[in-house]
Amino acid sequence: MCEKCAEGFYGDVNKNGCKPCPCPEKSKNFAQGCTVDGNGAVQCICKNGYKGYLCDECSEGFFGNPLSNNGTCEPCQCNEKGIYNHGCDSRTGQCFCKEGILGLRCNICNNERHYLDGSSCKICDNCTLSLLDHTDKISHILEVSFKNVDLSGIPAPWLMLDSFDIRANALYEKYTTFNDAKDGIESFNTITLQKMELLSEQEH
Repeated sequence: MCEKCAEGFYGDVNKNGCKPCPCPEKSKNFAQGCTVDGNGAVQCICKNGYKGYLCDECSEGFFGNPLSNNGTCEPCQCNEKGIYNHGCDSRTGQCFCKEGILGLRCNICNNERHYLDGSSCKICDNCTLSLLDHTDKISHILEVSFKNVDLSGIPAPWLMLDSFDIRANALYEKYTTFNDAKDGIESFNTITLQKMELLSEQEH
């Protein structure tokens, strides 16, 4: 039964109906519910992740700007093993990383060829280091090789494809025109034959 207002609305169902809570605005509602007294004073009950008199701030563990266009509060999602303190910057979502650890979520080691193991960064094993060395060498060889290749004399393939497309469209238009004319002639011949047969019958 529709006996009470839905989440984010207030009022009396049987009297003036339900209205959206102005928390912080009627068109942007971050409240579970609210009350509005006779003087228009609002008391908001904020959804999880929001706080403030009008639910216009992010609570601890969330970040964002609820007052901006399409703004909401999102959970921090920090890497627990890479932080020294819970929560994050209330606007940017930057977690509080331990020394030597980077990234928005504190999940990247500052030093190259290191990985986050538990709560600290460790250097990669010899097998991984060897693989990374070979990858760097191959990347360097490819970079140098392509610098010495002159690609200016090679026409762009899409130019030829574009030319084919234009010619194909022109041929299709000619085919359509021819086909329409053919259908018209066949229709004309059919009508003419019918008239000739009718005249022949009348003469006899």
